[in-house]
Amino acid sequence: MAYRAEMNFKKNKDVKIPSKIEAMLLILEGKDHFKEIIEKSSYSKPTINKILNNLKDEKLIEYKIGEDKRIKRYKLTNKGLKTLKRYNQKLKQQIENPDKKPKPMYNKLPRNKLRSKMIWKQIR
Repeated sequence: MAYRAEMNFKKNKDVKIPSKIEAMLLILEGKDHFKEIIEKSSYSKPTINKILNNLKDEKLIEYKIGEDKRIKRYKLTNKGLKTLKRYNQKLKQQIENPDKKPKPMYNKLPRNKLRSKMIWKQIR
């Protein structure tokens, strides 16, 4: 699954890889500590640090502190793997149909919000 996502990203040079996805792919490849991620990534050290902290806050990755207390080993969670799978599906759609825009995932949400606001105003 993740190998396919990586291959799709590498095949199509026109599609820009989001920083979050790039970091997750590097962790999946086995670059599981900070220095390896910085070496292989196209982003700067502070940016990678922010990305990893955001991923940890979203619970897409987790880390374990090794024997040496300074080294953290990162690992993808199930939620992170599902996110990669979703991005892989979106990327396949973009590669197969470059003219079509991808469908929004929650296209009914704004209308429902609008209706609920209108009903709420009528109640007041």
